[in-house]
Amino acid sequence: MKKIIMMLFQGAILLLGSNALAADQNYVYQKFCQPLTFTTDRQNCVNIIRKYTYFKESALDICQPMTFTSEQFKCLDTVGNKNFMDFEITECENESFESQKITCLAKSGTPISSGGSLDCKLNSTTEQLFKSMLYDLRSGNYRPVDSQLQQLIEKSKNCP
Repeated sequence: MKKIIMMLFQGAILLLGSNALAADQNYVYQKFCQPLTFTTDRQNCVNIIRKYTYFKESALDICQPMTFTSEQFKCLDTVGNKNFMDFEITECENESFESQKITCLAKSGTPISSGGSLDCKLNSTTEQLFKSMLYDLRSGNYRPVDSQLQQLIEKSKNCP
């Protein structure tokens, strides 16, 4: 019983989790803008990153090796304020050309709010699921709780 309650608690923590593996504007500036030679390019870069509060590091890893500054800028503009699942990053990394990678990133991912987080708050559907699991636990029905926890864990993978 304690183990199942602990699993419920861990599921809730995952749903309300932090921005692990997320980059802030300073990180993006240091990685992309600061190394630029020309002041105008640096200013254009800063103008792009100022529009966003969240960057997924693995998406930035696709942008950085792009050959031309203009492609890097398009890429940054595409990945800003978006969260990506690991398989989406892998799919985009596997594209042959930089333009295809940018297109892939544009079609993938989940937009997040300008505050820098997905809607990972405890909503009514999730709350109802927790109540149902608690009822099942108290009734001794452990099997449904297991599958519901798996559902919650899968759902929480979209949270940063």
